[in-house]
Amino acid sequence: MTNFQLMSKQNGFTVMEVLVAGFIMFLVIATTTLIYRGATLSSHKAERSIYINGLVPVMTDAIQLEIRQKGQASIDKLSGSGKMGEAAYSWKAEMIDFQAAPPQMLAEAGLAVEQNNRFKLWQVELDANYKDYDRQYRYVEFSWNLAP
Repeated sequence: MTNFQLMSKQNGFTVMEVLVAGFIMFLVIATTTLIYRGATLSSHKAERSIYINGLVPVMTDAIQLEIRQKGQASIDKLSGSGKMGEAAYSWKAEMIDFQAAPPQMLAEAGLAVEQNNRFKLWQVELDANYKDYDRQYRYVEFSWNLAP
């Protein structure tokens, strides 16, 4: 009987064990690959978003300067475009309010002198893009006419 026990002793894995182990390894590799791919895509998206968000203050400063220079007199719509670093942007602004300063009080005469409309409030829409990533912003801008 000892000869029979020695002959039936296994020297390796069965085909079923190898198939199950291979399938488990395939699942682990596939899952790891998907996780890595998702992390890489998220990293690229975050990089583009951070790049654009870092340039938005510079873009809004340039837009503010242009609105204050060109938004004089009876102009009520403006637009433009530009490039900052590797990002491009375009914008349009529409005047949403045009007001005067409060009346000026002349104490010695006891009169209130009405002011001319001079101050403008603009609704600005900014579209910035970098490496096929577009981002839209909306904000308000303030300007005034230099000639009262």
